Amino acid sequence: MTGYALRRRSRKLSNDNFNFKRVAFKKFYTDCCEDDGGCVLKAKRPFKYGEKLMDLNGIYIVEPLEAVKILEKCQEFPRLHRTKFFIKTNESFFCCDLEKSRNDPSYYLLHRRTTGYNCKPTIYYAKEDKNKLNPKISIEATKFIKKHDPIIVYYGVLWFLNIK
Repeated sequence: MTGYALRRRSRKLSNDNFNFKRVAFKKFYTDCCEDDGGCVLKAKRPFKYGEKLMDLNGIYIVEPLEAVKILEKCQEFPRLHRTKFFIKTNESFFCCDLEKSRNDPSYYLLHRRTTGYNCKPTIYYAKEDKNKLNPKISIEATKFIKKHDPIIVYYGVLWFLNIK
């Protein structure tokens, strides 16, 4: 699914669910909050050393500290052309995807599995946000994972982020 299709789908979902709270995951995540990295969903529990992250296709399997090192490398060498790299903001991780368009990058939020469920981010808008300028994110449990099942991290497109 392309970024445009994901945006359209998330907007359609958001119209019906702007007030909907995912009660089951409120204890794991705080609400959307503003900080110097943009509007992010914070986890209540920090990442543990060695905790694995991967994307929907299983392409990236990184430790959180490695993700930070990749970002630092990109900041240190701005000419280093990477199509994808990770950005850490507080307890959340972003993947910046420059593969499709160098001028208009897509930002993805990577969620880790906090319990025995796979978690999927959903973008929605507040009722008073008529122009849809301030998207918010909620978490949805998709299916229960047994002990040795792979951890899947879903992508949610965050085209509104302003990460410097």
